[in-house]
Amino acid sequence: MSEFTEAVEAFCKAEEESTSYNRGEYIDPYWRKVFSPTYSGELRNHPNDTWGKWLIFINNTEEEVLKHWERIKERTLEGSLGPASKIRNPELGRETLVICVYTQDCWDVEDVMRVRGELRNLGYTQTLSYKPNYETLAGGTGPKTVLYRSR
Repeated sequence: MSEFTEAVEAFCKAEEESTSYNRGEYIDPYWRKVFSPTYSGELRNHPNDTWGKWLIFINNTEEEVLKHWERIKERTLEGSLGPASKIRNPELGRETLVICVYTQDCWDVEDVMRVRGELRNLGYTQTLSYKPNYETLAGGTGPKTVLYRSR
């Protein structure tokens, strides 16, 4: 087992141990997460996974968090978006937060674009970026890590 894989597995175990559950949300020190009824339990921080996510950036104000997260959370729980969504924990004090709306397979263009369409229907008409998990796990940031960009 590589040093990178061991580090990822140790991180996942620590994250699972610090997670609580509240009204449909799983809350850990860094993220609030929700899962759709179709979620299969396969979201793993593994270098070979095919998951990816649409990224929505919002201001860290109570009004913005409530407006955007409640909307995404509700649609994820009812199953009209992807299998999972998460928001960076607002209590970390960052000026900008990211909401991630996942799909299970970044190479399934039809499903990736279906979720994008649902986000458009919810009013997210700004430029959205879609990033595969393998880029995140490799530490990739910036425009070169984006697989799809929707304008």
